[in-house]
Amino acid sequence: MNKKPTKKQFEEECKKILLGNTIRGIEYGELKCNYDESGNVIEPEPMYFTMYPEVDTLDYSLYIRTDNGFIMITWDNTFVSYGLTTSVLQNNDTITDYEQKWDVTNDEKWGYLIGDCINDFKIQWYGKCPQSFLITTQQQHQIIVSASSLDQNTNEVSVLDNNLLVSTNLKLAEDIGLITKHVEKPWYKRLFV
Repeated sequence: MNKKPTKKQFEEECKKILLGNTIRGIEYGELKCNYDESGNVIEPEPMYFTMYPEVDTLDYSLYIRTDNGFIMITWDNTFVSYGLTTSVLQNNDTITDYEQKWDVTNDEKWGYLIGDCINDFKIQWYGKCPQSFLITTQQQHQIIVSASSLDQNTNEVSVLDNNLLVSTNLKLAEDIGLITKHVEKPWYKRLFV
């Protein structure tokens, strides 16, 4: 079926995928971009760091490991290019030729979420595009994922990008413009007023 879902259908589908899952681990997916003449990846090192220790930049995907496999959050064109989407993958489906995976489960920003259950989910829409996801756990911790990029020189956030910004710090996410304080209100008014 090629028909685009409504906003409500899309949010309900995301909720079905996310809600009730216990977080067992977190992995980042970055596109492999440095190759030698034989096609081997040269010096695969994490490139996801930003000027903010609590905001990471991913050019492809975030994986939440659960008891039921992996939930992948990435950008796509379900509505318009570069909105967010979710999908469920089996453990062996997470290996791709084009991604370098980084297990960040034990990083400071993620460690306290391990074993916590996802119990709420909201989408901030940018017009017709699912721009940011706000995932809340049973212990009232947040995971913020936005289809955005961060200019390291100017500190400006660009929305609708083929990149993800990920944070677990709600206040910082609000301060830099990944989300607004009131998820129901159009956040683009805050960004462009």
